[in-house]
Amino acid sequence: MASLCATPAATLCSLSRIRVFVEGKVQGVYYRETTRLKATSLGITGRAWNLADKRVEIVAEGQKERLEKLVEWCWKGPEGAAEVGMTDPLTKKRMVKNVTVEWVVDEQPGAERVYAEFANGGKK
Repeated sequence: MASLCATPAATLCSLSRIRVFVEGKVQGVYYRETTRLKATSLGITGRAWNLADKRVEIVAEGQKERLEKLVEWCWKGPEGAAEVGMTDPLTKKRMVKNVTVEWVVDEQPGAERVYAEFANGGKK
């Protein structure tokens, strides 16, 4: 496990972790891949999975402010895909109906990351 911060004051760094469920037309439209691209650009680590009930589950960890930006982005339809450079025609079918967020860890000083990078977790 990698520490959140590589500074001498690492114990002062805080880590937050969220679990997000996204509902709507979010499977088969590159939602997980664009989430990976957005999270990586924000310095967030974690995973995104397709669920059997057609939702996408995201577990993400990093600085609280960056996680809040990811949650805001999760609400975006096709413009969210375009924002990270994804222009496949399938992304135009993307439509988010609801985003539910659970703060699993909220600014825990000195916490370590579970994930080394953000990846597409496939199906869960």
